[in-house]
Amino acid sequence: DLTNYEGTEYFVSNLHLFDLATSDDVTLLSSRDPVGGTDDYLMTFYEIDMYEDIIVWNGKDAGEPIDNPSLCVFDLATMRRTRPADLDTCAFTRIWGRNVVCQGWWLPNVEEVALFNLDTGEGLRYLTNHPEAQLHPDIWENRVVWVDFRAEQCADIYWCELPECIPQPVTTNQACQDFPAIEGDWIVWHDFRNDSNPLDFYSGDHDNIEIWGYNIETGQEYQLVSFGEIFSNRLRVEGGNLYFAANPEEGKPSSDPNAIFEVDLSQFL
Repeated sequence: DLTNYEGTEYFVSNLHLFDLATSDDVTLLSSRDPVGGTDDYLMTFYEIDMYEDIIVWNGKDAGEPIDNPSLCVFDLATMRRTRPADLDTCAFTRIWGRNVVCQGWWLPNVEEVALFNLDTGEGLRYLTNHPEAQLHPDIWENRVVWVDFRAEQCADIYWCELPECIPQPVTTNQACQDFPAIEGDWIVWHDFRNDSNPLDFYSGDHDNIEIWGYNIETGQEYQLVSFGEIFSNRLRVEGGNLYFAANPEEGKPSSDPNAIFEVDLSQFL
């Protein structure tokens, strides 16, 4: 019954906890809290994720420069926040159990997806060690998914199973793919194959970014959502349903999402 979100008021960002059963709203941390420094710069909370009593995000303390985000962990059992050592630039954080995956710039001139275990406290384990970039990871149980640039034309979606993590392609369509999410046998992502600009990963000039999916059990790809709109970056699969935010009235990259949509994935099987 617990969820968390990032609240903003007058450029002050707070980490909140909202209880769906009681509607209680508790502020866990405030960006003005002078943790580890002064309040010259604000504490930040980005890419928040939660598993049971553990909340993770990438951010920085008050008083630190804005370009120094690292992995932050908040334990609801102890109501304490920690920052594991040597985990600077740990972005796009996702957690399952005691494993955290994130994206960083630890290798020379390339982004890398890595794994950190909260129990062992050991340093980051790079999942691929590939010379091309990997971005935007997600994790469910022992399965990890990410965006991979090893192909010549554009980014593909790859996944693996821990602990070995042997990379396997989900889709290698020549168009770009981005922002994957995983639950069970379902992997979903943004797909550019029917867009007018399918090979420009970083461009904002897109008119038909769709949502596609892959089912590990069937080994098939599925076109899940296509109505010529632009979606929010992050997708979520929960209980066999796909959730995403979009603005169906505007359908432009600069439009803020104003509605959350749900798609039952079982209808595609």
